[in-house]
Amino acid sequence: MVNQHYVTVILFSKIFNSFNSWKYFYLFIFITIKKTTNRIKDYKIRFCAFYNFFNVHCSLIITKTLHIFSTNKEADTYNSLKFNNVKNPVHTFISEDKIHRKKKIIEIDKENPQKELSKFDLITLEMFDKYCKAPQILELKEGCKVMLLKNHNFAKGLINGSCGVVLKIEADSILVKFDNGIEESITKNTFEYYKEGELVSSRDQYPLRLAYGITIHKSQGMTLDKLVVDCNRIFECGQAYVALSRIKTLDGLYLRSFNPNKVVVNEEVINFYDSLKNKT
Repeated sequence: MVNQHYVTVILFSKIFNSFNSWKYFYLFIFITIKKTTNRIKDYKIRFCAFYNFFNVHCSLIITKTLHIFSTNKEADTYNSLKFNNVKNPVHTFISEDKIHRKKKIIEIDKENPQKELSKFDLITLEMFDKYCKAPQILELKEGCKVMLLKNHNFAKGLINGSCGVVLKIEADSILVKFDNGIEESITKNTFEYYKEGELVSSRDQYPLRLAYGITIHKSQGMTLDKLVVDCNRIFECGQAYVALSRIKTLDGLYLRSFNPNKVVVNEEVINFYDSLKNKT
């Protein structure tokens, strides 16, 4: 056990982010300090001015930009709408899922998923499918917009969240032209699920998904150049912050149905940080 006398609490107070414009800085501050009513008024006024500007101009490129929604239903509906407009044949890719029991590996039979599986295995698969970024069933067309779900090549700028268009679907790879101009063949990757430090499930699938709509939850960890955030159904603490902080600069951010009251901070988190301040 670590002796508590040797534990030092360090609270980081300076923001280190890729702020390429002072406008984005004000947005970030707005989201960060909303809990303090008497300090937010000026920031809210500044932010609303920016919001009005983007709301007027967003129609110029909004249909070509990734949308973030708060619910799966909204994201799925928007993806289906845009995907159906691409007039090319559909290619379906079904993932290869496995259960890992120490030295034993069980390949999941999609037609009979309960075969050889315990109740614990079925719960594990359900949780993995819920949180895995790669879909079990991936449908793509040549010409559709896609997004990388893993860091692929930092030198080429192909990271988690990079978007592009499918140029060609081949036997064991998918050729994508990304928004930065790079053309890259993407092959299948393995996505793993750990519980208590032990590998319990895995999925082999192309690290791609449609890039028309995505949920706030699935967007975590991504860095995006352009983004439309639909704030209409935001319902949890921190959701607005997670969605808005995916973007590199405010110049690439477009908002729909924004309401400052949707930006909610969890009181337990506030109290936790306040307790840390008292220890420093």
